Amino acid sequence: NGKAYLLIGTMYAATKGIYDDAVLNKTVFWVAVDKFNKAKQVDASVTEDANKLIRTYSNYFPSKDDIFFQPQLGTGKSFTVGGWIGETTQCR
Repeated sequence: NGKAYLLIGTMYAATKGIYDDAVLNKTVFWVAVDKFNKAKQVDASVTEDANKLIRTYSNYFPSKDDIFFQPQLGTGKSFTVGGWIGETTQCR
């Protein structure tokens, strides 16, 4: 059910303050978008809603300037978002 993935992604995106670092806190949007993409894969009926959420939350990804000072967040690297999320994603 794609709606479940949309809900999980929305909860991830609403998570605040996992880290003491503002840049690392933005990594929740990577895993949120991962869930929105998964929603589209498993349930084509949620594609429109998922795409809207992807467009919205992609705007909050860490910028290249943000990542410059966070070597563990290099583009293409694997990163595990901590806290209650505990999901691994690819840095963008």
